[in-house]
Amino acid sequence: MPLARNFCRREPEKNLLHQLVCAHLDTLLAERRADDPDGHGLPTYVEQEFRRFIDCGVACRGFVRVVCDRCKREMVVGFSCKGMGFCPSCLGRRMNDTAAQLVDRVLPFSPYRQWVLSLPFRLRLLLAKEGTLLGKVRTIFTRTVRSWQRLQARRLGLRDAQTAAVCFTQLFGISMLWRPTRSSWTPRRATSSFGDCPSRRGRRSQSSSSASRGGRWRC
Repeated sequence: MPLARNFCRREPEKNLLHQLVCAHLDTLLAERRADDPDGHGLPTYVEQEFRRFIDCGVACRGFVRVVCDRCKREMVVGFSCKGMGFCPSCLGRRMNDTAAQLVDRVLPFSPYRQWVLSLPFRLRLLLAKEGTLLGKVRTIFTRTVRSWQRLQARRLGLRDAQTAAVCFTQLFGISMLWRPTRSSWTPRRATSSFGDCPSRRGRRSQSSSSASRGGRWRC
């Protein structure tokens, strides 16, 4: 994929978040183990997420060499951690790829409405421990929205109306408190067939162009 002429390699070691994690991770882990009666501290997957974030994009931890097939200019790109916790680079790339996939290949060209399910405080801790239960809540939520849409369609004279939804789970709020929230994107109205809706496929959006992979680098 062609890149801008002034493209620069990401240097995570100069990022403030990366510097803070490198400087204080061992102290944080030791404090958590000291406070834990069993001496376990933070879960293993949390520590692994931190360790992978420290190595993300750092050339000395592994890299790939990219060569421009036009001017033969070389560039070193560090391996990414592909974390799903808090790495800004990997999360941003995954968000961009997901948006491009939905816009260009999944969602038909139609108006959409966002439905949000916010859960009571007394249920949030339970759902944090039971992932299966959280999945069942999502199923009930989407089924309820779908039933309501089909009911509205029947009132308008559409008997075999169809609808669909794309759901995402947001686990934390702006204050970083555990706050599982379900966001669902559904068409504003049900339709007799999704095949009748013009597809976005073939129309490359700006987000899709920046997120697409493959091709050769050209400066």
